[in-house]
Amino acid sequence: MATRIKSVRKAQPHLSILEDISTLISHSHDVQETLDSIVATVADRMQTEVCSLYILDQKKNRLTLWATMGLDPDSVGKVSMATGEGLTGLVIERMKPVMVVDALAHPRYKYFPETHEEHFHSFLGVPLLERKMPLGVLVIQTSRRREFSRDEIRLLTTISAQVASIIVQTRLADSLKSKEKERKEFQTRMNEAMRKLQSYEGRRRETTSKTKQHWHGRLNGLSASPGFGRGKAFVLEPRMDLSAIKKKKARNRAREIERFRGAVERGIDQINVVKNRMNQLISKEENAIFDVYRLILEDPAIIQQIESQITKENVTAEYAVKVVFERYLESIGKINDPYLRERVTDVKDAAQRLLENLSGALGHQYNVPDDAVLVAEDLSPADLSMLEGDKFKGIVLATGGVT
Repeated sequence: MATRIKSVRKAQPHLSILEDISTLISHSHDVQETLDSIVATVADRMQTEVCSLYILDQKKNRLTLWATMGLDPDSVGKVSMATGEGLTGLVIERMKPVMVVDALAHPRYKYFPETHEEHFHSFLGVPLLERKMPLGVLVIQTSRRREFSRDEIRLLTTISAQVASIIVQTRLADSLKSKEKERKEFQTRMNEAMRKLQSYEGRRRETTSKTKQHWHGRLNGLSASPGFGRGKAFVLEPRMDLSAIKKKKARNRAREIERFRGAVERGIDQINVVKNRMNQLISKEENAIFDVYRLILEDPAIIQQIESQITKENVTAEYAVKVVFERYLESIGKINDPYLRERVTDVKDAAQRLLENLSGALGHQYNVPDDAVLVAEDLSPADLSMLEGDKFKGIVLATGGVT
């Protein structure tokens, strides 16, 4: 019983420190003031001449003195070290407490004249952690050589967890303030852009009414690239549509099959050229989309069905492509698998490529003016490969068609 009472009394001062620090945190209104109060409380209650807090900049891998009791207060914010320097940096390297009885004699000791810490010998530093990621280091020092007990190390480690929570909350608050500032700045730019747009549309209406020209109004669309752009609109002509192909009888079935096979061969060659061109511009995974196009064009089942359609129905190659691919697109649209449904665009692009090859409309390079805003109903990777992207001020996908 006596031993238990003695143990409780021994633990009570530790609990008292934790309660005091919890009170400081709960009543915190100014972060710097709270950290200053914490290091002062720790130094007083753990009977050390020094308690200091270093914050880690993870991008720069540097520790900066943020608060101290015992070192020169003018050194706060000025003393900085790499994580590979000093005993404080050693704490980050090891990611666990570091205790040194005679710090001045340790090979990792680094002297900072601004702090006037040459009078202090013992050193105990513990890392501030958040989800096993380092945030900084909490350090205590004494003028006499002292070996800190296991309980003292545990206590300082517990305190470091409380301090870490303050740092995390502060960084979160700063991040929210930054995001809110960015949102307000974006809203201001958007309002200004809309004001200029409305002013421009008003002047355009006046001009067109005087010249009796037809004014189409604003073109609604989806921005395919972030930010704002101003330039001359370059309208990308729509691809050939399957639904636009009318049924026509073939004059020569063998000739239609020959035309179709030639379109397939040209399509495969074009895909290879596009893939090689885009190889340096996009990732290997993204470039694999062109392999999908080629596999569709080379699919024996698709080829056999199109040629069979030409032979049995005595129709043109264009109409046979329309019939077979529309059938495939309808089947894919009924599949529940989201990934396969996403392949509809790839199948449609392959069909359009065949139609354009059959008509002789594919293969030209777009002559895009400098500083253009690209406007299109849709945009495939193959379309982008025919454009020089550094010319664009922006890309807009029109939702209601392009007029």
